[in-house]
Amino acid sequence: MLEIAELRPSLVLNVGRESENQLKQEFPFVRRVLNRVIAWHNKLVEMTKTRSEFRFLVYAGAIFICYFMYGMLQEKITRGKYGEHNEKFTCTLSLVLIQCIVNYIFAQILMLSNKREVDTTRRVYYFSSALTYLLGMVSSNMALQWINYPTQVVGKAAKPIPVMILGVLVGHKSYPMKKYLFVLLIVIGVVMFMYKDQVKKTVDEPSSFGIGELLLLLSLTMDGLTGAVQERIKSESSPSAYAMMLNTNMWSSMILSTGVVLSGEIFKFIVFVSAYPEVIIFLIGLALVGALGQMFIFYMVSEYGPLPCSVVTTTRKFFTVLTSVIIFGNALLPRQWLGAILVFTDIINEFKPGTLPSDARTLLCTPVNVILKNEGGGQYWHNRIAKPLKSILLNWMDIPDMISINTNVDGLPIFKSSTNEFWPILGLFLDMFYSKGKSSAKKLTGK
Repeated sequence: MLEIAELRPSLVLNVGRESENQLKQEFPFVRRVLNRVIAWHNKLVEMTKTRSEFRFLVYAGAIFICYFMYGMLQEKITRGKYGEHNEKFTCTLSLVLIQCIVNYIFAQILMLSNKREVDTTRRVYYFSSALTYLLGMVSSNMALQWINYPTQVVGKAAKPIPVMILGVLVGHKSYPMKKYLFVLLIVIGVVMFMYKDQVKKTVDEPSSFGIGELLLLLSLTMDGLTGAVQERIKSESSPSAYAMMLNTNMWSSMILSTGVVLSGEIFKFIVFVSAYPEVIIFLIGLALVGALGQMFIFYMVSEYGPLPCSVVTTTRKFFTVLTSVIIFGNALLPRQWLGAILVFTDIINEFKPGTLPSDARTLLCTPVNVILKNEGGGQYWHNRIAKPLKSILLNWMDIPDMISINTNVDGLPIFKSSTNEFWPILGLFLDMFYSKGKSSAKKLTGK
């Protein structure tokens, strides 16, 4: 028997006796090809490990883009002046309600277009998540009545800290010590970059210190509780991103609907929209962009957890400001450059290959065992990968048809072929796509 590699589960290459002599004649070429494939193997395994990191970066980039547009539309709606009397849009609850309703509809469409899985998450978890999320957002907006926007931004930059602390206390999550240091340095870097030196107040200027800061602290606490509840949901039932988005927005819509009716804001909103219908276009755009952004947020929460998501949403403001600096050539203070270096360094160090969860790998990481045996047999191969491999082996590499294949890859959909095609070294090609961890592949040796 000729042993090519020792990887589990089993994949068997079968050589018919009539082809044994031909195999021996062609063996030097096959051996060279196999050795080259084994050399490629480790590189491709490392590439499959980084699929999780690449997907994380895609989610983060989508969140940055969506909420950059979201911020522009939100400022247009809330800070714009309408009509001859320069009226402003002040229906905050109605604005958030529209967003939640559109998010719910968007999630329903996504659920219909994908295979629906049974969600075993308890309703009290979704209700708690929606309630803490809304309280955090409302208290953050109310804080702007007493503190300026830069102060709010700097305060919200500390969001990963309560998310981490309450995730440990409530969400039963554990983090390594380096994760605490990483989050702390990210927060310090963002604060150093975003903080603006305050102009000294005059003696007669009234001071309103206290209320705004307390509301900001309440907002951070609610953010931490939201993350803790989401961590508990993720650990107990692991619902899909669509299910989390659907149920969270359903409960949020119900809570906000009650709020706008009891407060009478719904009637004020109807009057304002009737007087200035152009605001409807901005509201629709805001809701659609927000739905896309929230979809990617729930992707990230369901796959990586709330802490990485809070880091992304925190650094989003940092990258937005930094992009404007690069485009418009605004000068940065030394303190801001130091903050930028801290953020970039920690993000690159945290999300280098191998640091994100390995359980997010796809079926392409399933290990196989490749053994060359002198016995006949039928053919089995993985449904989605057979044709491309056949084309590569027979058309591009010009290897003779002499070896049939049996593959039995645990947990993967396979089918049996009644044809009599022979594919040499197909096992190692499958191994390249299905292996995880360090391969024990060895150079081909004869016995």
